[in-house]
Amino acid sequence: MELLDANFILRYLLRDNEEHFLVVRDIIEKNHLTIPDFIFAETVYVLEKVYKVPRIEIKMCCQTYWGIKIFLQIGRMF
Repeated sequence: MELLDANFILRYLLRDNEEHFLVVRDIIEKNHLTIPDFIFAETVYVLEKVYKVPRIEIKMCCQTYWGIKIFLQIGRMF
């Protein structure tokens, strides 16, 4: 079992550096990987706050790449 960090995931999702993307893609396709919940949360935070990716796009990305069901709680605090 291999663990991923947020930067690793971001390079894959954003594909902003083709060389890094290809390395990351190769690792993802050839290994069983685990994303800890806090790394997943950090990735979502960076996508939304730093890269200004709308929440709905983040949700669609998570469902597409990881099959994760996400319920957006817009404007609601827990």
